[in-house]
Amino acid sequence: MKTQISAYHRLILILISITFFSSLQAQRDVLWIGGLMPEPTVFHKSLNAFSNDFQINDLLKGEVFFADQGVDASVSVLLSVADEGSNILGVAHDYSGIIMRRLQLETPNISAMILNGVPNNGSRIIAYAIDNAGNSDNLTSMESLAQALRSTMARNCDDCGVLDGFSALMQKMENMREQLLYVVPDGQVETIPPPTVPTALLWGDHQQSGNDAFLYSILSASESDSPSTTFNPYGECVKAMRLKGESLTDDIFQRSTFRATSNYISNLLRQVGNYISSGGEAVSDYILEHLQTGTLASEIEKIRRQNSELASIMQCDLANQSLALRYITILTNLEVKQSDFEIPKPPALMACYMDCLAQGNSTSYCNSFCDPQYVTQQQIPLWEFAPNDGLYSKDEQLLDGATVTIRLAGVNHFDEPKWAHPTVRQAYEDLFNGSAGPAFVIPPK
Repeated sequence: MKTQISAYHRLILILISITFFSSLQAQRDVLWIGGLMPEPTVFHKSLNAFSNDFQINDLLKGEVFFADQGVDASVSVLLSVADEGSNILGVAHDYSGIIMRRLQLETPNISAMILNGVPNNGSRIIAYAIDNAGNSDNLTSMESLAQALRSTMARNCDDCGVLDGFSALMQKMENMREQLLYVVPDGQVETIPPPTVPTALLWGDHQQSGNDAFLYSILSASESDSPSTTFNPYGECVKAMRLKGESLTDDIFQRSTFRATSNYISNLLRQVGNYISSGGEAVSDYILEHLQTGTLASEIEKIRRQNSELASIMQCDLANQSLALRYITILTNLEVKQSDFEIPKPPALMACYMDCLAQGNSTSYCNSFCDPQYVTQQQIPLWEFAPNDGLYSKDEQLLDGATVTIRLAGVNHFDEPKWAHPTVRQAYEDLFNGSAGPAFVIPPK
């Protein structure tokens, strides 16, 4: 007798078959390695998160690989790991991207790579962080700059720990000097041939170079292994410091000087441009001289006689901004662009403020009332910064021979390995789902 199968039971059988055969779909062998900055454990957490949605066969079996043994030694260790897999997707961040590139050229088992925030063309910041300035204290160029800026600050000045945090980050790099020599400009990194397999290149662009905020977000992110991408205690502290300083201003002169301080980087860039082509040390010397003898420095000294607390806040703010400016001039290539800029008319503007305040109006009201009348927009040449992730510039991250290049907009270097950042997560998910072709696909669960 012929058995009849209802449409309902037929549907159930189809669903069971789909589920069964999906479960048989092979996992993708993946070699996932984090770099030196931040600690590779941060990147490893992203692997664990993606493993919830994609069929990843972790060739390191849950172990975190530490790249602090250097490129050559790391490649030797990982070759035996690669021998255990096939059709391997190599995923690497930072320094380990260099290791992955070398490894791919030495094993046929890696069929594709995803490289994220990698100094493929060397790093100017690393070069300055690990060089030896040749002075009696045996300090690197970055350490010498931080020390000189610290000497320009007022006593008992609370700079939110920015200089100390910066020095700590530079010290981390100096402690890895032997490993990082591989990725200085004109170093061994530039001798590695282009990849011979499909390669997705992710480069970070934090989009904050127009002011000093980028430095505070970089320092904050560098000190946290949390998956959070909003952790920014340095930035919050500096913001609070400036609000306090603004509340301490008592007259028009103090307010205008305080405003000039908050726009310090933009103003100084108009003057420092002529020194950029002279080399890094010329810029450092100019910044330090400007801090000590510039008009703003003398105005702060006048305020100190009336309000020492306000003057100390402003002097600390200037030191922090000078550090940010020096750092970004090393990190990026600068170019001149015509930009809109606010040009105040000081005598008329001050008279308007004084008259407005004398009538009992608030500072914010007087700003909104006077500025439109006596602050004009003009087109002037300003120095603009090349895109960068706060540690490596775009040109340092790009790679000849990459199959696809993806910009991680609004992402700094220390957030690039974090699954929690929506831009980062989306980039990986798109690749795993086949947006750039089958080479980067990982079957979904």
